[in-house]
Amino acid sequence: MHKKEVTSFDIALKNFRQHITNLNLKNTIQKDYILKVLYYSKKHLTADEIEAELLLKYNINISTTTVYKALKLLEKLNIISSLEVLESAKCYELNSNLPHGHLICTVCHSIIEFKDNSIDNIQLKIANTHAFTLTNQVMTIYGYCQKCQT
Repeated sequence: MHKKEVTSFDIALKNFRQHITNLNLKNTIQKDYILKVLYYSKKHLTADEIEAELLLKYNINISTTTVYKALKLLEKLNIISSLEVLESAKCYELNSNLPHGHLICTVCHSIIEFKDNSIDNIQLKIANTHAFTLTNQVMTIYGYCQKCQT
């Protein structure tokens, strides 16, 4: 008999389920799979892309309405965050609680994540100067990606 290897996703899922239980909310297998798709994704995904990934990778067919309801709840619980990509749909990612910014191409809507400690320090300095407690920071820069500059 083989013992199942515990992955970091298994730990995250266990913590998520406990959090849902502590809030007296109902968890569903659909929410678990949506989290799994976002956890293993290497990019930001729209609700439609999440729905397609569920079907393609896990053979799970979840209605668009259910996906949107789950995403809304997960965002409200601060487990995921959304990013407005111009006139395009919202894109979602797991909250890592690590400050980072986004570069969004106004032509192809590609999203590039970046981390810059100097920007983080400037934002913290600005907050401190105004006796403001920083709880979250969002930096989104719009422009043209390398591919779309030509």
